[in-house]
Amino acid sequence: MNRTGKTWIFVSTVLACGLVLACGGYTAGYQTALKKCQAGVDSEQFLQMTGTPLSDKELENKGVENEGVENDAAGDDELFRLAAAMEKQQPQICYQDMDDRLLSFYTQPLQDSYAFYGRFSNTGHGYILGRCTAEKSPIEDLSVSWETEDYNQRYVRLVSEQVQETGSGLEPVIALPGIKDIQWNEDRTWICLQIDQPEQAEIDGVFDRLVNRGQETYLEGLQENGAQSTAPVQGPFVQMRKWMNGMSAVEYVPLSQERAEELLGDEQKADLEQIDPFAIEVYANLEAKIDSMPMEAAWKESPISQALWDYLESQDLFHAERPENISGIKRIRIRQWNREQEILVEDEGTIREVERILQGSAFTDVSGCPYADLVYLEKQDGTSMALQFAADGCDGFILGDYACYTPGRAEWDRMRNLLGMELAVPADR
Repeated sequence: MNRTGKTWIFVSTVLACGLVLACGGYTAGYQTALKKCQAGVDSEQFLQMTGTPLSDKELENKGVENEGVENDAAGDDELFRLAAAMEKQQPQICYQDMDDRLLSFYTQPLQDSYAFYGRFSNTGHGYILGRCTAEKSPIEDLSVSWETEDYNQRYVRLVSEQVQETGSGLEPVIALPGIKDIQWNEDRTWICLQIDQPEQAEIDGVFDRLVNRGQETYLEGLQENGAQSTAPVQGPFVQMRKWMNGMSAVEYVPLSQERAEELLGDEQKADLEQIDPFAIEVYANLEAKIDSMPMEAAWKESPISQALWDYLESQDLFHAERPENISGIKRIRIRQWNREQEILVEDEGTIREVERILQGSAFTDVSGCPYADLVYLEKQDGTSMALQFAADGCDGFILGDYACYTPGRAEWDRMRNLLGMELAVPADR
């Protein structure tokens, strides 16, 4: 049997097993955690134990009555809507409401100030959303700390900085046993607690994009196009890197086994002059992504198939442009990251010179530069093109979703001067 045949037998096996695990209801992982919670041990007693993760250590029955906290989503539309929006980005995982006793254990130190909604799946993925019900969050001025850097042994501690005569130090204030990480908004009125779960589970990242970055419309668009912002937990998928509105992003397109075989079986290869080497990668499953072993990638030595490229374009999932298509510009609008006022360029001579410089740009690799300055080229035919200029000392711009071009240092500096663009290094975005 050839290598391709063996690969797809392996993919078929993984896909079938993943489907059984993802939607089979509550099984060992969830029930084990629940059983430990039923022992009646509260959070303070857990702190006196060895620090072994909740999912790995049998808690001793200390005879403490643990008051339950009910899932609050039924009476809190905001919590419910946020959870629904987050889970749309992980459609392969079947979440269910967390048992109230388990939820109470995880959230005990904050129950007086937050309404909580917990979700768990039999695959081990779980999270808890919290909405502050007090006038001010009790954790607003606290920082996150861990007793150890060992991920398998740590849990979240919220600490405050204390200044003394001998110097400053961190004083533990609140400990959250079993919680591996925490995300929040600026005033901590919304929090997301991440429970110990499989590697590459990124539900807390979706929380950040919805609550802190206002990307609800963007994420809804992904779902409508059959894509998602987190890596699928089973089956083959396409990973796409993009630059959008001055920020980098990664998107995923789940593929059925049949679709993947069809797209990857095309021997004709796509022209890579308009695609960055790391823009598109295809993985057999999540484990292959974790191990950085793509089945196919947009590398010059092993380009992606023409069928895959045509599929991504036809489904409006990936876009590419060429500098020679930059023509007929009528107006240029510029939004620099460090300027509130938009720059408008309508001078005919300036526009034609900028057009000439852009058309002569050469393909180069996408670097770590911040492509944060947005340049919109409005054409005479009513269409427009969006470019993302490097905002620091780099001499390049993003054209399309993920391809970088440069006219060279001298022409780059001259073009920026023509456009009246200031040069300032943006803060961490």
